[in-house]
Amino acid sequence: LTNCPGTNVLGLSYDDAPSGPQQENVSTVNLVAKLATLNQTATFFVKGSSIAYNPSVLQSMHNAGHELAVHTWTHTALTTLTNEQIVAEIKYTEAIIFYLTGQRPRYARSPYGDTDNRVRAIIGAMGYELVNWD
Repeated sequence: LTNCPGTNVLGLSYDDAPSGPQQENVSTVNLVAKLATLNQTATFFVKGSSIAYNPSVLQSMHNAGHELAVHTWTHTALTTLTNEQIVAEIKYTEAIIFYLTGQRPRYARSPYGDTDNRVRAIIGAMGYELVNWD
């Protein structure tokens, strides 16, 4: 994304949510609660394998109006994977988000910001807009 929808607009995005099972989701739950008190929403780039352990947290994020986006299934650097593995990382995460929310995500973010032309082409061909940071 390179353009904001208006002036004085700030986009909030967070990676790696929900927290892993050993962290009991405290940080994710607290963040969602804090954003609610501020009447703010954000885009959460979620890791699919964590969603499997924490489906209720993902559903609460969705119900609070936050946008959910793909941050892969295993959080592996995408440039180290084959084309088929990249597709699987994205599709598995897409499937669980859709199963729990009924919505297909529009955005994806590479773990560690690790991307190249091949990764961008694959993700783009899957219908996603790749969003990293600057």
